[in-house]
Amino acid sequence: MAPMAALAEELAGATGAADDPLVCSLRQHNLNDEPSFEAISYVWGSSQKTCTIICDGRPLAITKNLQTVLLQTRLLKQQRTLWADAICINQDDHREKGRQVAMMGRIYSEASRVLICLGPDESGHAEDIADLVSKVSQWILTTLESTDGSRDSFPYIASCEWPYSDRRWAILKFLTDQPWFGRGWVVQEAGLAKDAQILWGDTAIQWSELLRLYLWLFHRTTIDWATGDFLPVLHMNNYAAKHPIERMVFGHFNELTLLGTLHCGRALELQDERDHIYAFLGLAEAADARHGLEVDYDLSYLQIYFEFAIWYISTAQDLKLLHYVDQDDDALSADAAHTSLAVIQGSNLKVRGFLFDRILQTSKALDLKTTIEDIAEIWACFEEYTTDSVYRSAPPLLFFVFAIRLGSRMPGLGSGFSDAHVAAYMLRLLNGKPLPADPSVDCFRDALANHQGDATVAHNWVRVCLSGRRLVITARGYYGVVPAVSHEEDLCCIVFGTKEPFILRQTDREGHYNVLGDAFLTSARQEQGKCFNIGSGLGPYSNSDWLKWNLEEQDIYLC
Repeated sequence: MAPMAALAEELAGATGAADDPLVCSLRQHNLNDEPSFEAISYVWGSSQKTCTIICDGRPLAITKNLQTVLLQTRLLKQQRTLWADAICINQDDHREKGRQVAMMGRIYSEASRVLICLGPDESGHAEDIADLVSKVSQWILTTLESTDGSRDSFPYIASCEWPYSDRRWAILKFLTDQPWFGRGWVVQEAGLAKDAQILWGDTAIQWSELLRLYLWLFHRTTIDWATGDFLPVLHMNNYAAKHPIERMVFGHFNELTLLGTLHCGRALELQDERDHIYAFLGLAEAADARHGLEVDYDLSYLQIYFEFAIWYISTAQDLKLLHYVDQDDDALSADAAHTSLAVIQGSNLKVRGFLFDRILQTSKALDLKTTIEDIAEIWACFEEYTTDSVYRSAPPLLFFVFAIRLGSRMPGLGSGFSDAHVAAYMLRLLNGKPLPADPSVDCFRDALANHQGDATVAHNWVRVCLSGRRLVITARGYYGVVPAVSHEEDLCCIVFGTKEPFILRQTDREGHYNVLGDAFLTSARQEQGKCFNIGSGLGPYSNSDWLKWNLEEQDIYLC
């Protein structure tokens, strides 16, 4: 079947005035014919259709937000061909909606430009922000030419140097606070664009320049981006994938997998729960899923999640999906529990593994407001259990910090620069006491002597990456990071075929457990008397502390 898409030909105002009525004509086009059009990306807002445009000579009811977008994009003296989902897709016809949604990746990737419409600039900061973005982007490109292109080679600059010293950083949040940045569909809409431009009031900002700026902010500054709304990591990941040189010189993290993308997408706003799968199918990492899954809005979101789980496990032939389970208390109700991760034996997934520990104590759930003092208080509480600690090869504080560092997957852990920050962080946790006089800590002491350490840098990463998690100590004495839904007495489990332990909760059926999510528990297997600046976690196949515990593997039913 030919890939047909409806495009709206937005007509110029009859008099060339901004208050002329909106008039358009809807036309079907075969995408194989490479029609010329632009696509818009915006926030739907209220579903109430309180405004009217003239479409093919007839009134067509639209939302207030769409009217604002069409007025913002209209060219007063010439026609403009646009793709707008609310007009070009019949939202009441699930079959047509499914067909068009399946093509949305192609639509946004083949548009000559994607117009990111934020609406009016009520803050009055758009021009200043656009100037900041443009100038910093150009500075990054110029500086890039002076690097050798090797990994992590982009230089750091002092806070007194421009652009670090620019006074306008504080107003950048007025841009990223716009509702568009928290929407799920826009990851695909902007990420697939050949060219994308932000329209904010009367000001235009190049999308690629904003992403370049944020890549620098993210990796080369201590500007406190974690305190407010920041650019979702999915946008930066899409940009880094398209710009390998910049990705290399900033030491950017690896590209996300499909599961990683869906996991990051949980935090983004989607009006339809089904779109937590469908909104990301156009991305490159979802290529296999596009062929294996049918977009079907006649199914409930639980059916769609169920089908995705079956498709993934049967296609990938692994259990990595389990690492992305993220329950909450509502999802653990009796009715909801039977809908998750079911591929065999009714609504249960049968795996092999063993239970090896239980949670003894948890911190409160961490979030963006968590302070260094909060972490220090948690450490002081956990320190009371160190008399007979499982961690004997080095001071227990070191293993606690490893849990935070590895549980949050902080990048750049191997560099002395990063070690200096972590050393400063440990000093804050010690509340005025010196670093332990132990050879295992010498590398941190040396890093702090040779580099300026800033505990805030480390903590900015910690509170972002550990948001929605808890720090715990287990009955065997292990420090770890677990899902926020975890409680004392929940169980620690090794599942064969996975890479990290899981936290389970016993149900009312023997041998059946709710999966709360995966965990990081710092292994105690370290060589005594030597300095090491990175720890490691317990796992099924590495750092198998559990081998000496004479545990028996068993059938475990996950639900």
